[in-house]
Parts: sequence; C-alpha cells; structure tokens
Amino acid sequence: MTYRTKLFILLGSLVVLSNGVVALASYRRCDRLLHAEVHRKARAIASTVAALADPAAVAAIDSRGAETRPEYAQLQAALRAVRDANRREDVWVDRIFTLAGARENPRVVEYGVDTEEHFEYAKHPGDVYVRDGHPVEIGIDGVDRLAHKLSGFQAGYNNAFAAVRDKSGRLAGEIGVTLEPAPSSVLKQVGPEMFAPFAVTVVLAIAIALFLSREVTRPLYSLRASIEAIGKGDLNAAATANGTVEFAEMASALNAMAAGLRERETIKRAFSGYISRQMMELITSKGELPALKGERRRITVLFSDIRGFTAMAEGMQPEEVVELLSEFFDRMVDVILRNQGTIDKFLGDGMMVIFGAPVDDQYQEEHAVRAALEMQRELEHLSAQW
Repeated sequence: MTYRTKLFILLGSLVVLSNGVVALASYRRCDRLLHAEVHRKARAIASTVAALADPAAVAAIDSRGAETRPEYAQLQAALRAVRDANRREDVWVDRIFTLAGARENPRVVEYGVDTEEHFEYAKHPGDVYVRDGHPVEIGIDGVDRLAHKLSGFQAGYNNAFAAVRDKSGRLAGEIGVTLEPAPSSVLKQVGPEMFAPFAVTVVLAIAIALFLSREVTRPLYSLRASIEAIGKGDLNAAATANGTVEFAEMASALNAMAAGLRERETIKRAFSGYISRQMMELITSKGELPALKGERRRITVLFSDIRGFTAMAEGMQPEEVVELLSEFFDRMVDVILRNQGTIDKFLGDGMMVIFGAPVDDQYQEEHAVRAALEMQRELEHLSAQW
C-alpha cells in the first residue's frame, strides 16, 4: 500500500469517524428528546381524558360482563372519539383504555374499557394488566405512583397514565393512552434528516482527503522521480519540492548529493585515462586511495620515447606539436591500460609506465612486452595516417 493511499484512508477515516460519532450522538439526543415529547403528549391526552371522565362510570366497569352495561358503551364511545380526534399528522393515538383494581385481589390490576375495535387484540373487562409477560401486582395505587416516570413500569415512552378521582379524592381508576409515531411524525423524519448531512459530509470528506493526500504526497513523488533518474545515471536531474520546508530541505540535500556524484564521476573519468581498470575498481570499491607507503616489490618498468622528436618539432608550429602529442598519447595510453599498466609520468614526448604496482600482477613482464609491441604497431598506423 502506497503512502498516498495510507494517507487518504487515514484522513478519510478520521473525518468520517468524527462526523459519524457527532451525527450518532446528535441523533440519539434528538431521539430521546422527541420520545420524551411524545410521552408528554400522551400524558396530556391522558390527563385531559381523566379530568373529563365520570369516576363512577370508570369504577363501575371492573369485572367481566360489564360490556353489556350502558355505561361501558357510553364510556367506550367517548374514549374512541378522543382517540380519533388525536390521530393527526403529528400525533397518533393507538388506543385508550382504563385500569382498575381487581375485586378479588386489590393488588392485581385489570382492564376496564378498551378502544381497540379488533376483537382478537382488544382487552375486555376483567383481563389482567400484564407488563413484560407478568401480571402487575402493585395495585391501582402503585400504577398511579409510577405513572409519573418516563420509563420502567410504563415499558416505553408511548404509554402514559392519569388518575381518575371522585370528588372526595378517592382513586377510581387510571386512564391509559398508547401513542405511536404518526405517519408524518418528526420521529420518522429525524433519522433521514440527521444522516443526510452526514452522507454529504462523508462525500466531501472523501474528496478533500483525496485532494490533500495528492497535495501532500506530490513532493514525495517528485523526489522519488529525481532519485530514480539519478539511480539510472542521470546525474544532471534536479530535484524540486514545492511543499513544506522539510521537503525543500530534502530536495536541496538530494541536489547536493547529485552534485557530489557528478564531481566524483568527473574525477573518475579524468583518472580513468591514466590508471588501469583494476586500479580504478580498487579505488572505487574501497572508497579511498591506496596508502602511500614504502614497499619492496618486483615491478617491470617501460620507458617510451619518440625517436627524433626534437628535430621534428623544431620545424612545426606549437599548435601542431600539441595536436600530434595529444593524438599520440591517446593511442599509447589506451594500449597501456589494456595491458594493466599504470602511467607513472609523462616526460615531454616520452612516458614512464610500471607494471605490477600498485596492484600486484604475476604476469607483469608479459604484459609489459605486449604493451611495447602494441605501441609500436599503433605508431605505425599513426605514421601512415600522418
């Protein structure tokens, strides 16, 4: 994985994660607040119904068979009217029912009137009020005490209760209201509306991360291209980094390195005309010149001189003499280096060459004789050419 890809993933993940955490926290906060608001609406409806309900009628419907009484039908019709009036776009009442204490066991709570039309889902007088699969056995007074909480006994934000009391303050029963999110409720809109900006933010974050990753890594790719060019032998390649100070310093260091390599290559080419290939490899491999110290060694020395050069040079122009010697030495030096010789010095039109030093050569005599013979043949070719 490239550095650019890693940087893109890091920046994108950081933005997406941070925005996701903020969006999720905001959504949960809004969800809690909206649920609390729905519960308050349910409590308001329950309180209104409880204030208008007839305590005697509520208390009378507390056993099986009460569905045949006129009071049951009247109270059910009134509760259904309230339910239907509160099925709006912003609030949707699912059902309204009454609760009362059982005659046989006051700790058990039973249903009274229920507004549900479907018989299989409707609760009937005498049915035990059950929460979480267990009968509620805290009595109708316990239901009233716990009705002020937003969770726990009510098993959800959408259930609310209000007490029905007679003139003396005696608790006749409880009005229960169950709310569901309305078709166009804010509860159904908060999710999409909350996460739609998050999705837009994610897209923008990816685009920005891609742009930043390219901009940040562009100097690195430029430096890499320069390093590859230098590695291939283009020592004139110049590194540029239009980025931070650090990248500019890296480019300067790379250019300084290239300049040093150019200087080294220039020196190498200059010396390669005067020392053998073996000597050059020895120097470059060690990175330093051989130690200059006295040493007794068997060597072979070759002296070369152009016969009659002084008399010949007296009849020539200086430029011609220089050109002749340059061409002569170019040919002779090539022959010497091919035979592992090392030029010790030039002596006007002559030269001194050694074999067997500074690199030892067990065939130095043969190489010296071969070099001398080749030099004579090269001189014959030059003479014909001149």
